Amino acid sequence: MKLSFRLIFGLAQTCAVGVVVLMSGGEASAQIFCPSTIPGQAGIILQGGTCTNGTTGAYSNAALASQALSDLSESTTQETARTTNAAIADRRQVEAERCPDGLERVNGVCQRPPVSPTVAPVSRPPAQSSKKEAARATKHRGQPPKAEPPTLVYKAPVIPYIDEGVHLATWARAFGDYERRTGSGTSSINCCQAVVGGGIPIPLTLSATSDSRTYGFVGGLDFTRHNLFGPGDGLIAGFLLGYAETNLSLSTTSISSSPGNLSNGASSLRAQLYGPSVGAFATYYNGGFSIDNTFKTDFFHLNESFTDSLAFTANLGVNPTSATFSSGGSTDLVSYNSFGNVNYRFQVSDRLWIEPTVGYNYTSTHYESAAALLGLSDGYLLRAQGGARFGADSYWNDVRVTTVVTGLAYDDVIVHGGVIENAAFGTATNLLLAGEGKVRGQGVFAVNFDYGRGLSSFVLANVRGGDGLFGAGGSAGIRYQW
Repeated sequence: MKLSFRLIFGLAQTCAVGVVVLMSGGEASAQIFCPSTIPGQAGIILQGGTCTNGTTGAYSNAALASQALSDLSESTTQETARTTNAAIADRRQVEAERCPDGLERVNGVCQRPPVSPTVAPVSRPPAQSSKKEAARATKHRGQPPKAEPPTLVYKAPVIPYIDEGVHLATWARAFGDYERRTGSGTSSINCCQAVVGGGIPIPLTLSATSDSRTYGFVGGLDFTRHNLFGPGDGLIAGFLLGYAETNLSLSTTSISSSPGNLSNGASSLRAQLYGPSVGAFATYYNGGFSIDNTFKTDFFHLNESFTDSLAFTANLGVNPTSATFSSGGSTDLVSYNSFGNVNYRFQVSDRLWIEPTVGYNYTSTHYESAAALLGLSDGYLLRAQGGARFGADSYWNDVRVTTVVTGLAYDDVIVHGGVIENAAFGTATNLLLAGEGKVRGQGVFAVNFDYGRGLSSFVLANVRGGDGLFGAGGSAGIRYQW
């Protein structure tokens, strides 16, 4: 009987735990953020963002930091998109202005260079020339004879060149980037019946700071067709491959306004996000007008580890206690990224131009099931941007040099999901590093070198910033067309 009773009780307990896990969306599995026991207390789990057993509790700064990784993984996808977007814009510019060997661009048209006028010698019969010279010398004795006007001879008129072939090109660029984010917010602990003060919520001031370094490369293979629908237009379409890796350090703190009941807590989290990218793109130009769109998929793996200094509430007259806890986890995610731009170039002079641009960037992130351990879930982001490019063309020996300065403003107009909101992790209102509704700016300085014969290269530097964000990076690459 005793054995049967224990068996029935154990099954009932197991079912009860399963129901709690299902209702809480993985509350028990989120145990990686909390120690199961501390001196004098047991049965501690993560609930509402707090490590608690109902008698004492500590705000989990590590859980808060882990959920912030959703925004930071999207930031890595955005960085690969920025690099790809710049590569496509440069690729289109070089292709739109490229002329075959032996031709040059005159008033926007590839044509054979005009030949300078030549002076044809004037032949005269010797005797006749002598009589005229003698008469001129007699009439204007002591004065030099007037020169005869030269006879100008021109070659055939210039014939514009029309290229209707399909050209293959390849390009590659390496990039590096640094980004720093800061944020602050408020929360509270209201977990415990035996807290001094009778369970009154204890206010908390939260802060977070992240530093991330991203590097990688992206390359493409594309095909170009000129004069597709009319003289001067062109279509470039191709495929791209890439790789990116982000190394991140993230610190969060929670400061109590009731130091008698709760000490301050802090966590230090490190994460590594890395993986390949694959995609396709197309861009069309006709005169000053151009439009492009790219679709790519990032296959990332995420590792994280943390150390959390947990500040537990005062309990039954006992002073607040602290516990240091370390753990970590990993997961895989796939980011689907689509972005595009519409541009129109105005030629200010032979060598100066301005190009207004507007565009969008949409990212949809999908995590595997293990991401629930880290408080992460599927989500999407929509970014809108607009600005202008300013360009100047010059020549350095036989190399055409194009300097481009770009100014953009952008805003994450929609940010949805990305974190778990349930009894374990609480609500997403505590996320401190999200960029929704924050208008930020970006400046880009690029120099392109066109060496002719299909070979060109470039260097680029960018800086961006706004509320709680500073970022800077650079890239360099090469292109070749057959």
